Amino acid sequence: MAFGGLFGSSASSSPVPQQPKFDSETVATILEIQTKVQEEFAINTAKTLVDHATEQCFTKCLKAPYSVNSSSLAQDNNCVESCLAKYLRSWNEISKTYVGRLQQQPPN
Repeated sequence: MAFGGLFGSSASSSPVPQQPKFDSETVATILEIQTKVQEEFAINTAKTLVDHATEQCFTKCLKAPYSVNSSSLAQDNNCVESCLAKYLRSWNEISKTYVGRLQQQPPN
C-alpha cells in the first residue's frame, strides 16, 4: 500500500485549473475587442455627459418663450457657458476622485 494516497498525493487531488494559452492572433483579437469596448464606453460616457449638461443648463438658463432681443440673448449665452463650465469642472473632479479610489483598491 502506498502512503501517497493517504497524505493527499497529487494523483488523488483535483488538478489546479490553468489559464488558457492563446496564440498571437487570438490575443490580438481579444485586445482589439477590448479597445473597441473601451472606445464605445468612452463615447457613451461623453454623450451622457453632454446630454445631461445640456438638459440641466438649458433648462436653468433658457426661459420659455425664448426671446431674441440682444441683451436677453447675451445673458442666456453667458448663463449657459457658465453652467456648462461648472458642470464640466464638477464632472472632471468627480472622475478624478473615482479613478483615484479605483486605483487604491486591491485587485480581486
